[in-house]
Amino acid sequence: MKRNLIALASAAFLMTGVYSAQAQDAHLVQAQDRYVRDRHERRHERRELHQRDVISMLEGHGYRIRDVKMERGHYSVRASRRGERLLVVVSRYGEILETRRITSDRF
Repeated sequence: MKRNLIALASAAFLMTGVYSAQAQDAHLVQAQDRYVRDRHERRHERRELHQRDVISMLEGHGYRIRDVKMERGHYSVRASRRGERLLVVVSRYGEILETRRITSDRF
C-alpha cells in the first residue's frame, strides 16, 4: 500500500512539473512571437525623414548635393550627378518622386 501511495504521489509530482514547464514554454513562445511581430511592424512603418537623412540617401545614390529646401511636404534638392545639374524631388518618406535637369542657375 505504501508503495502504491509513493508511486502515485511521485507521478502526480512529476506531472505537475511537466505541465508547469509546458505552460512556461507556451508563454515564452507567445512572448517571442509578439516580439518578432512588433519588430517586423517597426521595420516596415514609414517614418518621416529629416533633411540630413535625405542628403545621406541621395549621396548614397551618387548625387552631389548643393541645396535642400522643404516645400509643401517634400524636399526639393538641387544636386548634380555625372556632370548634370538636377532638381530632385524627394517625399518626406524617402521616395524619389521626380528628377529634372536644371537649365539655369535659378532654383
